[in-house]
Amino acid sequence: MIKTTRQSRLWTGQPGSNNGQWVNPRNGESLHPHSSDATHEDHWDYTDSKGKQWEIDPKTGRMKRKDDKKGRQKTRGRNKKKGL
Repeated sequence: MIKTTRQSRLWTGQPGSNNGQWVNPRNGESLHPHSSDATHEDHWDYTDSKGKQWEIDPKTGRMKRKDDKKGRQKTRGRNKKKGL
């Protein structure tokens, strides 16, 4: 679960810019806004403290694993549907 406070995260980009990320220096977690283009919708890229990468849908809060080695997309979150 993502736990955040303004005190625990540092912005590593230009102030007011989407070119950067929020980083928690204590555990290595990071959040990066990823704007939409022709291949995907807006989402956030999240790297957890173990280095696993996820995409977060801002509409649902659902997390989809980006780096599953078998090519399957793993999900976690409250909105997980049966059978996924």
